[in-house]
Amino acid sequence: MPSLVQREHFAQTTGGLGLHARVAAAFLRQSGGWRDDFVLACERHDAAALKELLHKMKGSCHAVAAPVAASAFQQAENDVAHVTPSAWQKQSTALLAMIVSIEAELSVLIDEASKLPPRR
Repeated sequence: MPSLVQREHFAQTTGGLGLHARVAAAFLRQSGGWRDDFVLACERHDAAALKELLHKMKGSCHAVAAPVAASAFQQAENDVAHVTPSAWQKQSTALLAMIVSIEAELSVLIDEASKLPPRR
């Protein structure tokens, strides 16, 4: 899977690797709980809870410069009330896989940033 996190975009619009690492760390602190809530809401096909979670994740993906994932979450937010549970299963599995990929990319980014010399 190609990179979902666009570091260059983040650097151009928001800041460098150090700031991106801090935003990434905040994302990672929240993503585990979000995934757990998402899985439970999917099992119940609770459209209202899913819509709220999808909206939060869309914003979080924008914050870490993962626009492709943000677009996928936006589409899912629009679709969730209108799809069958079986169709939703496929879409939700893909969304969870995106989050796992983003988490892995952000973990690498944080590791790289920790090796930078301190700013003066």
